[in-house]
Amino acid sequence: MPHILRIRLLGIPQILLNDTPLPEDTARKSLALVYILATEKTPQPREVLASLLWGDVSDTRAKNSLRLHLVTLRKLLTPVLQITRNTVALDKTQCWIDLHNLLELLEQPAQPGETFSREVTDLYRGDFLTGFSVQHSPLFSEWRQTQQEYLRLQILTGWQRLTTQFYQQGGYTEASLINQKLLTIDPLNETAHQQQMRIYLATDQRALAVQQFRTCAQILQSELGLKPSAETIALLQQASKDIKKSQNDKAPGLPLSTSPSLSPIRFWPVLPLTTVLGRDKQVERIVHKLTQEKERLITLVGMAGTGKTVLAQALGQQLTESFANGACFASLANSESKEDAQAAEFQVALLLKAALRIEDNQGEALTILQTFLRDKELLLILDNCEHLLNAMGIIPKLLSAAPHLHILATSYTPLHLSMESVEIVGGLALPPRNPLSLEEVTASPAATLFIGRTQRNVSRIVRQRER
Repeated sequence: MPHILRIRLLGIPQILLNDTPLPEDTARKSLALVYILATEKTPQPREVLASLLWGDVSDTRAKNSLRLHLVTLRKLLTPVLQITRNTVALDKTQCWIDLHNLLELLEQPAQPGETFSREVTDLYRGDFLTGFSVQHSPLFSEWRQTQQEYLRLQILTGWQRLTTQFYQQGGYTEASLINQKLLTIDPLNETAHQQQMRIYLATDQRALAVQQFRTCAQILQSELGLKPSAETIALLQQASKDIKKSQNDKAPGLPLSTSPSLSPIRFWPVLPLTTVLGRDKQVERIVHKLTQEKERLITLVGMAGTGKTVLAQALGQQLTESFANGACFASLANSESKEDAQAAEFQVALLLKAALRIEDNQGEALTILQTFLRDKELLLILDNCEHLLNAMGIIPKLLSAAPHLHILATSYTPLHLSMESVEIVGGLALPPRNPLSLEEVTASPAATLFIGRTQRNVSRIVRQRER
């Protein structure tokens, strides 16, 4: 039976009815009802739903409010919504729900091949109901928070179990894929850092094992004031043993670095000085995040034409001296979309190799990138990420391998990565509705941009006519 209703609960929530979003004016409490019913496996008593969402009013008013919202939902979700006198439920046989699909996969034994490991990681786009809230419903907020913490622990535990199984079976690629996803969600998990070091050692990538130790030690010290455990230090000693001999003998895997230490990379390509209009506060905030708060992934999100690329270029130019190896700009605008996530990641890895001028072709592109970047202090700017959203799993892999790497991305939509900080790039401020003078009109950022572009276009037309 085809799924009529598709519900995403992990990350920013989404409801699709026959592949179409619900109307934009759907009330948030109606959406909350759907999320509750999608989460719970059994039909929910009306009294429970009413108290969760209308606990601040009398029982009578709460039940009446619930009844009105159910009338609206019945019109939208028939025949998926099942309403009786006492309970409400969704017909799960007609629903695809990311949460339940993931939990079912996590209960299965490790299955060879990357298809399984990618599915159990790609289904997780973020914490349960990220960014969703309902006003004046404290019990719903408590329910959401409880579910979020419980599910996060359940998912992390499942990933850790699968990582161990794959490792024991010799499925190191699958183990690394799941474990790196785990580390992006729970970077303080020393056991996961240890497991990643073991994976690198098993594949004779000792340099990456050493780097994993450094990443672990840095995070534990900065966040908890702790030092790595004896077990982690023992893995470091094992990785460091004969590392020079391994490098000289060209053993399988990668050398400590695919390129000698570079003088500052600075900014590629060299771009004309970019002026940003009307975004001084946003520029200041993003600079502070990258340099003072040490945010490692910021995504500029906005529709086409709002100035995301210009803003990203200006930030790169401003910050190129703030990073030891400068900043690198790479556009995905001309990239061909790929249905297969692995093929898409490979395409992005090749593009980044070219942007960073990495000439080494001995090994997988992603591994070469990770090794190249591991000791670099660099701002990497990825423009137009909406063209290859299914390739963005490469970002946590790069950030995990390179502790001093920072990424500034632009996209129509958030990338839905756990470490992501989203900056909305809206349109420029317009003149006042009733301006008092021409000067007041031309002082607005939108008018300034319009006048500047008009002047450039007029000048270009005049030059063409003079030829």
